[in-house]
Amino acid sequence: MGERKCGACTLCCTTLAVPELDKPNGVRCVHLTDQGCGIYEDRPESCRTFECAWLRGAGEGLYTRPDFTGGVLTVEKDTSPDDLGEALVIYEDPNGKKALRSKYNFAILKRAMQMGETAILVSGENRKLFSLKEAENDE
Repeated sequence: MGERKCGACTLCCTTLAVPELDKPNGVRCVHLTDQGCGIYEDRPESCRTFECAWLRGAGEGLYTRPDFTGGVLTVEKDTSPDDLGEALVIYEDPNGKKALRSKYNFAILKRAMQMGETAILVSGENRKLFSLKEAENDE
């Protein structure tokens, strides 16, 4: 498979915080246009360097891309006061699909927790730590 590109997906432009722009999680970036990023050539470093799990090769096919699943998946260091170390983080689309209703996202979340990994769902400014029992009950 060739290198993946964002294409029509701009979900990270809404779900993720951009410190350089004082943009919080869950708020559409003011630079996002119908054609994509309006400041693409001059976008902040955090935007330049971010790659979601899908861009890195996770998932099979277009329908596992974040705009289809309702959530941007990434592995990152937890920055909450709890400092949980590395965690699977799902940034949920605040304006549409619920990320855990995606069978793909749910399967990844459940598998990570079965392996003892920390899993966090972020919806806007709300963060929820998931346990394996919660994931199985939501099934």
